[in-house]
Amino acid sequence: MNVNFVLNTGTINIGPMNSKLRVREGVTFTNNGTVNAKGVVLIEGTLINTGRYNNDSVITSSSDSRGLGTK
Repeated sequence: MNVNFVLNTGTINIGPMNSKLRVREGVTFTNNGTVNAKGVVLIEGTLINTGRYNNDSVITSSSDSRGLGTK
């Protein structure tokens, strides 16, 4: 992601394995919906999770990530 993004409802599927979601530095991804992650997630910016985050992936965070695994 190169721009701020808010998922208010719905689902984002990251997969299959070997796929990648990258939240770049200075960018905020807010999840209020559902993320199903099977690939690699690189968090260089900010991830705010108040929705559901189903994780079968490798998460690498070099910045601020709040709410992962809380629901």
